[in-house]
Amino acid sequence: MKTILKFAGALWLFVFLIAGTAFAPAPLCSGSGCNGLDPHTTQCDQQATTWEYRYISNGKIELRFSMSCNTLWGRTRNSSGRHYAQSTLAYWMWWEGANTYLYYRNSPGKIGPGQVVYTAQYYDPVPEPSWNACGRLTSYYVSYPALSPCTSH
Repeated sequence: MKTILKFAGALWLFVFLIAGTAFAPAPLCSGSGCNGLDPHTTQCDQQATTWEYRYISNGKIELRFSMSCNTLWGRTRNSSGRHYAQSTLAYWMWWEGANTYLYYRNSPGKIGPGQVVYTAQYYDPVPEPSWNACGRLTSYYVSYPALSPCTSH
């Protein structure tokens, strides 16, 4: 009886994993065709992973990567209160010793707990360690990119 239960459990897990990946929506762009586009509307965020993250006051900044689209983007997540949010996808220029931003997005209004702001995405099939997500949560609106704090460097 235990053998049958183990087999049934393993079979159920296998079917669940296969079905979960089989029914994931296909992305609407790929490669450099995704540059500058929204990772959510292109469905590149559906099977994305967090490449790096850093906790900040009232939230978290994340560097996200989509294996299906081969793209990166920055995401800032609010964890408490209502704040204006900024998210920046930046590239560390080691020869200048500074971050240079590629895309950034600021929330037009305050966002609540659990809400996110993310940048447009950028194609990089083999992400280098020089990529960063930068962001912050503030009580006031800011119209320029956040270049600190960041996920690394």
